[in-house]
Amino acid sequence: MNVLVHNCFHWISYHIVDQLLINGYQVDGYHQNMSEKAEFLSHFLGRNSLFTNLEKPQKKYDLVIILNDHKILPKIDSYQTIFLSSEDEDINENSTKAIFIKLPLLFGEWMNMNSEGIYVSDKYIPFASSEFQTHAVYIKDFTKKLLKYIKSIPLDNHILNNNH
Repeated sequence: MNVLVHNCFHWISYHIVDQLLINGYQVDGYHQNMSEKAEFLSHFLGRNSLFTNLEKPQKKYDLVIILNDHKILPKIDSYQTIFLSSEDEDINENSTKAIFIKLPLLFGEWMNMNSEGIYVSDKYIPFASSEFQTHAVYIKDFTKKLLKYIKSIPLDNHILNNNH
C-alpha cells in the first residue's frame, strides 16, 4: 500500500509517518511550509528507505492522510483519504472517499511543552488540569490505534491485494 501524508513534518504527522514506516508501509511525505522544527523532523524520516519527501504529490495513492488542510482533498488522487483535524472547523465535504477524524488532545515527543504542561494552539494546558487528565491521549497510543483503523478500512480490491 502506498500512502501519502500531507503536512508530514508537523509533530503529529511525524508520529503517524513513523508508525507507518515501522509497519513497513511505503510513505510519501508532503509538507508545504517548512519551519525550523519541520526541517529538524525531516532529517529523521529522510533516513528511512521507505520514505520519500516530495515537493508535490505525483501519483495516485492507495491512502492519503491529511492533517488540518481539507481544502487540498480534491487535488490529490487516492482510493481513500483520511482527514485529521486538530481544530474545530466546519467541514462540508461530501466525499465517499474521505473519512474525517477529529483529533483528541494529543501530547508527546516533539510538541511544544515544558515540565508542567503542554501548549496547544497557543493555549497552555497543565498536566495537573482536569482537561489534560480527562482528554489527553499519548501520541504513540493514538498512532497505534490509527494504524489499526487503517488496516480495518474496507478498501478497493487493488489495495486489499497489496495490504499488510
